[in-house]
Amino acid sequence: IQIYVKEPKLENWLKSMSWAGEIKTAPADYLSVNVANVGGGKSDILIRQKITRETEIAVDGSAIASVTIRREHLGVKLTEAEQKILLPYERLINSRNIAYIKVYAPVGSELISATGGFYLPINQAFSPAPAGFQSDEYLNQIERVVKRDDVSGTVISQEFGKTVFGIYMALAPGEFRSATFKYKLPFNFKLDNNQPAVYSLLMQKQAGAKNQEFISRLKWPSSYQIIEQTSSASAGVLTVNDNVLEYKSRLEAGDEFYGLLLAP
Repeated sequence: IQIYVKEPKLENWLKSMSWAGEIKTAPADYLSVNVANVGGGKSDILIRQKITRETEIAVDGSAIASVTIRREHLGVKLTEAEQKILLPYERLINSRNIAYIKVYAPVGSELISATGGFYLPINQAFSPAPAGFQSDEYLNQIERVVKRDDVSGTVISQEFGKTVFGIYMALAPGEFRSATFKYKLPFNFKLDNNQPAVYSLLMQKQAGAKNQEFISRLKWPSSYQIIEQTSSASAGVLTVNDNVLEYKSRLEAGDEFYGLLLAP
């Protein structure tokens, strides 16, 4: 459920119930993957998505994260004649899925690379804005484009206190593609022999998203061990093997969170 109101007191109450849909703040690490269907009919219902987040903390306390998004179109590839005998709604469901994907990361994250099955819009898919059209000032305030990655075409912006990586991906019925973003996190975990290190991750689910799987793996120097850990009270499963933590969830219960305390 999401509800929009203009009354501040009621809005704050909605936020406390996690019904407002805002991008949330996090005490440390953060991830949210948001997908917008752009001219893809009603095909989202047939898209299965898997999000894998790999994070490694180095000996000096710096951390590199990579997010891989695998999307599969469960529709059936049909001939033009077969498409014509479908009902109108069936044609919309079994249509090509064109998605704009945004990966929200902690503000200040630096993109190292972006690879995979990107789709760069071309004229037959997206028409240029006619002469005289102006950019929406409100949207410009929200989405401030910092730059575009020359190699992958990834749009790097800042929105709602996060650094955002944005790309297009297109899937025909029966296809699957993956895209991977590798970036440096903006904070240092200050590993030393005297103080424990704290790590936590908030994974914010896109409202209404279904058919998702989320896997997070965290690796830290082998000279450290977990002395305390916690996770959200949901269907997620957390396991630890030596210096690697793995967290799995279907993202059915909403946002996911886990944290741990490391000591030498």
